[in-house]
Amino acid sequence: MKKNFVKIGLLALTLLGLPFACADRLDIVPFLSQPSDTGLKTEGDLVGLLIGAYDGIQDTDSYGGDILLLSDIWSNRAHLRFRGTFAGLSQIANVNTLATSSIITTDNAWARDMWANAYRTINMTNLILENLSLSQGLVRPTNTVQGEALFIRGSLYFELARLYGRTWQDGDPNQNLAVPLVLTSSPFQEDKLTDANLPPRATVAQIYAQAKADLTTASTLLPNSNKQYATKWAALAQLSRIALMQGDYAAALDAANQVINSGVYSLAPLFGDLWFNFINFDGFAPKEYVFYMRMTVQDGTNGLNTYYGQTVSSIPGTAGRGDLDVQTPFVNLHESFSVTSRALTGNVATLTTSAAHNFQVGQTVYVTNLDATFNGTYIISAVTSNTLSYSKINADVSVASSTGNATADVRGTYFTVTNRRLTNKHLDRFGHVPVIRLAEMYLTRAEANFRLGSSVGDSPLNDVNRIRARVNLAPLVLVDLAAILKERSLELAFEGQRLHDIKRTQGRTLGSSATTPNGPFWNSPKLILPIPLREIEVNKKLVQNEGYQ
Repeated sequence: MKKNFVKIGLLALTLLGLPFACADRLDIVPFLSQPSDTGLKTEGDLVGLLIGAYDGIQDTDSYGGDILLLSDIWSNRAHLRFRGTFAGLSQIANVNTLATSSIITTDNAWARDMWANAYRTINMTNLILENLSLSQGLVRPTNTVQGEALFIRGSLYFELARLYGRTWQDGDPNQNLAVPLVLTSSPFQEDKLTDANLPPRATVAQIYAQAKADLTTASTLLPNSNKQYATKWAALAQLSRIALMQGDYAAALDAANQVINSGVYSLAPLFGDLWFNFINFDGFAPKEYVFYMRMTVQDGTNGLNTYYGQTVSSIPGTAGRGDLDVQTPFVNLHESFSVTSRALTGNVATLTTSAAHNFQVGQTVYVTNLDATFNGTYIISAVTSNTLSYSKINADVSVASSTGNATADVRGTYFTVTNRRLTNKHLDRFGHVPVIRLAEMYLTRAEANFRLGSSVGDSPLNDVNRIRARVNLAPLVLVDLAAILKERSLELAFEGQRLHDIKRTQGRTLGSSATTPNGPFWNSPKLILPIPLREIEVNKKLVQNEGYQ
């Protein structure tokens, strides 16, 4: 399954309501079909190409799906089992240290197409930056055009370095190779390519430096708000991610804190309000989304929905292949409280718990792991000490008190069970793809403050408890690094951060076993994509990654 790339021309400008001059230009050829020296003539052309670059990162080979998808499925069968038929994804999902481990081949379609899409999009941004003189600020402010091009280029180089190069702490980033660094436009016609258009791989340090430079400049040029497009705050959020990967906690803290204090974003009151954007909210994105890929019925394919989603008859608007099955060991990571006694009279269930909680009257709670009589969704009607009273519809059978477990964390029940256990995050066919959420910034600030022994913006404890309160968890009294990282892994699950967090914290992937992990460690060559075979054959200066020669 790989995709077709959309050619951007007048249609892009028309759909966005952007003006353009056309009195003497009725013979327009799509921009991406034209030589770079003839394709850009007006400011409208330049902005049209910018929309083409956004289309590039919205593609399922980019932030529209695969860049995020791979981080969560890579060597993670114990928690997220890939049951699909695509060989390329199966190779990545089933990597482990056993003799029977799958092998990622150099012609892997996902490694090939993410690379190709990224460089195609980077070429567009280079063309834009080389032709900024066309901008008069009449169609879109010049600073915004420049900032958006830099944001897209910097973001893509960061992702390429993480996927095709060693992580920052693995050896010497000044020696380790990442990807080619291309800062000037290349001809679209293959017969016009020269040796200069086929550079060798730059080092990890060089790619990170360019990404940081692009995003830093972008943060000074971009506006505070820009609809679904890049903003000053999105650039700072990306810079916080880069700093976190590098272990530069002071820089990560500063950037995340600026995003939090911008006043532009706010945490969604309910965890469930973050998803089902199209089905439940008419396509409106929550204010928690700092940067996201916007999907509509007319434009865009939600690549996460393709694999995580499935048509669920009881939820109109759902779709997907149902390829990803969340496993019980992952569900069991979520906090639950022990029930020391329980009773059900009429439609009121009373559970006495062994631990305190922060439930409030009127809140919804999800009870699982008991039995058919007690399992279900409740509205809390009374709270006294450790005793909770719940109103449950159609629960009219009285039963004797006994013991069991109830799930406290809303995230631990945010699934739909068919022939798979599906995360509800990506069931909506036309739901947006969140790339960065405000919750991540709070968790980054908490981690950075904890590591630095500081409380800039707020204490690590308070930031973690903000996230916990939304999912019905009791506030922690003390917090440590393990608690912060666990909260991060549960809050951002299936959103593209897992593998990168394992690498930067020097952990180990699970592979196929949650109890006795057999996945590669953080610095294994098995957790780096091969340089695509097609690129190696065309560009003899490229050196293949370890393990793929």
